[in-house]
Amino acid sequence: MQKRLHESGSELKNPCTFWLNAVHFVQNVQRYERTEMFVKEQASNVRKEWSSFIDKVLHDKPAMIKRNRDQIAAFSLDHLNTLLSTVIFSCVYLQEDDSSWTVALNNIDLVVNAKTKEGALELLAQDLMEYAQEYVDDFDHFYRSSNRKDHFPYVVKVLLQKDLRAIMDLLHA
Repeated sequence: MQKRLHESGSELKNPCTFWLNAVHFVQNVQRYERTEMFVKEQASNVRKEWSSFIDKVLHDKPAMIKRNRDQIAAFSLDHLNTLLSTVIFSCVYLQEDDSSWTVALNNIDLVVNAKTKEGALELLAQDLMEYAQEYVDDFDHFYRSSNRKDHFPYVVKVLLQKDLRAIMDLLHA
C-alpha cells in the first residue's frame, strides 16, 4: 500500500481527517474575515465615560464608536502621524533659463516659480497650506470630487504641521 504524505512530509493516517481539518480551517478563516478588527464602542457608553474613552485612545489604542449604523474612528495624534508616515510629497525642481526656479508638487498638481529654489519651496508650502485650508473649509466638495479625494491624506498631513517650515520639510525632491 502506498503511503500518502502531508506537505510537511509526515504520513497521513486518514485522508478523511485531513479534509475535515481543511474544511474546519476554511470555515474559521471565513468566520475571521467576517469579524471586525476593532471592538466598536456604543456612542451612549462613550458619552457616559468620555474622559475614560479619551484616556484609552490617547494612552492605549485607537477605538471605534458606533451610533446606530454610523461609525467613527478615534486616534491619538501619534497614531494619526504613524498612519500618515507613508504619505510622501514628491516635488520636481526645474531651473528656468532666467535662473528662476519652478517647483511642481506631483501629488496635488501645484506649481510655483520664484527667483530662488528656497523661495519657490516657501511659496509652494504657502500654497499647500492654503489649499489644505480650502479643502477642509469646503470638505464636501473636495472629498467628493473624484480627482481630489486622493488629496485627503496629504491635506491632513499638512494640517498637522506646526508651521510653514514644517510644511516645507515635507516637500521632498
